[in-house]
Parts: sequence; C-alpha cells; structure tokens
Amino acid sequence: MADKDKELRLLTIEQVADRLGVARRTVTDIMSRLGVTRYEISHRVVRYDADELEAAIRKTAVRK
Repeated sequence: MADKDKELRLLTIEQVADRLGVARRTVTDIMSRLGVTRYEISHRVVRYDADELEAAIRKTAVRK
C-alpha cells in the first residue's frame, strides 16, 4: 500500500500515557520534545499519530 493511501492510526492522550507509562499531563511535553505531530480537532479532542510516536520512540533508544 502506498504511503498516501495509509490510514492514520490516531491515539488519545490517555492511550499515549498508557503506552509510555506516564501521567496524562506529561504527554504534551514529551510529544513536543519528540516532535510528534499534534492533531487538535478541538480544544478537548487531541490525537497523536501512532506510527509517528513509535518512530520517535525508536530514535531515542540508547544502545550500549
């Protein structure tokens, strides 16, 4: 499937917090620092792209 045809998998702040093991209020700071795009549908409806989040996390891996 071509990238342009790929469906976005969007996550809520709660879902991101669960995946990262952090508090909800920490998610915005972490996502901004990692450069993950924030989709603000409305003031109360915010989503993050799951694939972009996973790619950003992989980039932070420290291998010894």
